[in-house]
Amino acid sequence: MVTIALLGTHDTKGLELQFVREKLIEAGARVRMLDLATLREEKAYSPDYSPSHLAEMMGRSFTELAALPKAEAADVVVEGALKLLRGLLDAGELNGAIALGGGSGAAMACAIFRGLPLGFPKVMVSTIASGDVSLYVGTRDVTMVHSVVDITLNRITRPIFAAAAGAVCGMAKALPVAGDTDKPLVAASMYGITQPCVFGMKEILESRGYEVVVFSAGGNGARALEELTAEAHIDGVLDITTTTMIDEIVGGIRGAGPGRLEAACSRGVPLLVVPGACECVNFGPPETIPEKFRDRIFMPHTATTTLMRATGEEMRALGVKMAEKLNGASGPVALLVPLRGFSHYDQENGPEAMDFAGNPAGTFHDPEADKAFLEGVQSTLDQERVRLLELDLHINDEAFSKKVAEVFLCLAGIAAV
Repeated sequence: MVTIALLGTHDTKGLELQFVREKLIEAGARVRMLDLATLREEKAYSPDYSPSHLAEMMGRSFTELAALPKAEAADVVVEGALKLLRGLLDAGELNGAIALGGGSGAAMACAIFRGLPLGFPKVMVSTIASGDVSLYVGTRDVTMVHSVVDITLNRITRPIFAAAAGAVCGMAKALPVAGDTDKPLVAASMYGITQPCVFGMKEILESRGYEVVVFSAGGNGARALEELTAEAHIDGVLDITTTTMIDEIVGGIRGAGPGRLEAACSRGVPLLVVPGACECVNFGPPETIPEKFRDRIFMPHTATTTLMRATGEEMRALGVKMAEKLNGASGPVALLVPLRGFSHYDQENGPEAMDFAGNPAGTFHDPEADKAFLEGVQSTLDQERVRLLELDLHINDEAFSKKVAEVFLCLAGIAAV
């Protein structure tokens, strides 16, 4: 029998939570109910863990909790609930979690879910699930279920709530038995325009006994790479697609914050870096591009993504910034620069770029701008500390991919170059 935690505010969603509890039991689960309320305690639905219990786990009383500003009270309850669930997990007494809530309830429940392990089933049923949920999900594997209407019990929500209860039970029952964890786990960053490099490297490393996990190179994908590396899930990093760093410098939309490259540098795990897709500044559809950039050249990548070519000045600034980061690495590190281009779009005879009006504007490939990146690196990099390789290849050339794998194996102490 699986055990499922059911989270929500019983003072406002008690009837709905009780319905989900019954559906979980019908599905063969043992249920542990957590009341996340901060204003008053509702005892009618007999939660297993009251707000008083959660507050006491953090050394507070419910009287104190109710007197706090709402946001502070919510933080106390979230921390207490997370401490409780982690304890149940460590004791082998929890197999999944589900929550109901509107905006505030979802914010609390998802904050708890983000603190639980990857792979552990987490289902959030909420009105907010139809929009951008990145702030709620963060870098974790939270399953969002749109309630369509407000979290009330009616003919529309009953089947939705019942399906969500069945889903979390099914997820909990389907969890695989832990497999072989002896293989070193390495992370790689990738976009479609750097995929040949990453896939070629991945095949080589997996043939040498590594497990390679690939992260999308933008936004939350890059943040997840950093977080999992910092949390010691990752044994080495091949940051082949570091495009978020140019977004941070220029003002693109897929930056990942100022902490890129820092987790691997701090932990001292083997780190290999390539300026993959770093010539591409990410924006949405053309009409969303800021006015100040409308004299630049662009590549229409998808219906929702427009790439802007970075200038030499911007690329030089990126080279300096990247070198500064790598100089602080506490472990083995190398920077590989493909001199013939950093992505599928950045190559001789590559796809034609457009101006903002959609007219042909020549090639997206700009060797001088790419050279400026290298100049920025050379002006700053401590080459006694960081290995720099300049290769007369394109990033997606098979020979470059092989060199990436070869150098990483050297950094990891398995092969000599």
